Amino acid sequence: MKKRTLAIGTLSLAAALAVSMSGIALAAQISKDRAEEIALSDAGVKEDDLIYIYSKQDRDDGRLVYDVEFVTDDYIEYDYEISVSTGEILSMDYDAEYIDYDRYEKEPERKRDRTHRSDRSVNNSSADIGKEKAEEIALEKAGLRASEADYIKIKKDYDDGRYTYEGEIYAGSYEYEFEICAETGRVLEFERDSIYD
Repeated sequence: MKKRTLAIGTLSLAAALAVSMSGIALAAQISKDRAEEIALSDAGVKEDDLIYIYSKQDRDDGRLVYDVEFVTDDYIEYDYEISVSTGEILSMDYDAEYIDYDRYEKEPERKRDRTHRSDRSVNNSSADIGKEKAEEIALEKAGLRASEADYIKIKKDYDDGRYTYEGEIYAGSYEYEFEICAETGRVLEFERDSIYD
């Protein structure tokens, strides 16, 4: 009888501990709003500069994540994947090249004159920022100093009617991929992923 009581008591204690631990795990999860704050802060974008933001909880590689997507009022699209349990940015993607502009225009006063986007059209100008400046821009976008990069690869390419610099940076546990307009220095694409994914 004592053994049975002891076993029931042990099971009750284990069940209470499991419930308590699951409560701790749930308490450690970040909210959808917090995930959006983390993404906006990392991108250096204010909420007032957005025309669109969307986030949802998803499961990726067996872990819960928030997928956060937003577009700024100058039509730059960002995609983030953020850990639900820690708030860590697992990956991010920055793309200014293939935006469906009309999809995001909600109000007439939000429409912008896009004629200043010289880097979106073929331009016969001989202006070129050079490989070193492109590397500087990529490192700045990644939030890195050159001494923090383990490996940098960059090359000039001709893509979609314009010259670009594209490449990769490896630093710590992250890989960064980028494409930069050779004429203007504008970052056209930028992506950060963990090397462990």
